[in-house]
Amino acid sequence: DEKVYKFWAWIILPSSVTAMAISFVLKPRREDRAYKVFLVLQYVLFAFVSEFFIVVGNDFAKSSIINSSARSFLWLAFLIFDMKIRNHIAKLSDEDLSKFLTEDVVMGGMLVGLGQLAFLMFGSIQCDGNVDDWRQCRRTLISQIGLSGMVTLFTLIKLLSGVVPKRILERHVISPKKVVAMDLNPEETVQAFGLLIAAGCALYPLGNYGAGGDFGNDAEKYAAYIVPSIGGGSLLLTAVWKLVVIRGEMRREAEEA
Repeated sequence: DEKVYKFWAWIILPSSVTAMAISFVLKPRREDRAYKVFLVLQYVLFAFVSEFFIVVGNDFAKSSIINSSARSFLWLAFLIFDMKIRNHIAKLSDEDLSKFLTEDVVMGGMLVGLGQLAFLMFGSIQCDGNVDDWRQCRRTLISQIGLSGMVTLFTLIKLLSGVVPKRILERHVISPKKVVAMDLNPEETVQAFGLLIAAGCALYPLGNYGAGGDFGNDAEKYAAYIVPSIGGGSLLLTAVWKLVVIRGEMRREAEEA
């Protein structure tokens, strides 16, 4: 059914990705074979089901099958990366690991991240219940995907930050007071600029979220895809920049020790 892979699949996808990422870091020091098999199995099933929906949705077109096969290598690379991140998090001190699980995984990931994604899902579901054809909910659906994608990316970045000791990470958190007073060093200025771009880009899908009907023209549709992508890209580049700065600081501390 077209509605399954073009509507429901996209509604559920961001929450599924976030929940799966949380499961990888929820018990980083558990090393028994059964648990590792469970982590790998859920990842394989998720990748297989998502790619299967894409192939079916394109009527088993040869190009679709080739593209899905190629993306399988990308899924494999992500799996290897997730396992490496899990191993790094397991090496944190007991104090840092406790803070990471409490603040980033439970509060930031489960309560805030998944909570926001669940809330965003209701707009598309409610729209579908009020119209005869789900295609009349494309404006809300694509806006929800854009917002959910940014929330998912931000949550994943928070989870990845667990590889950094809290004492170092806390030195690189920008306080609202410093932003208002414009008392920022070059590193903080880059971070603040990137976050402001991301926040500004989030306003466009937020304005379209909950609006009924389809897009009026192609320009609106392309903007609904491009603007959140720019916001997500800004979040990602800001996180990479922050990681580079933190790794340099950690390297200097190791050399001085």
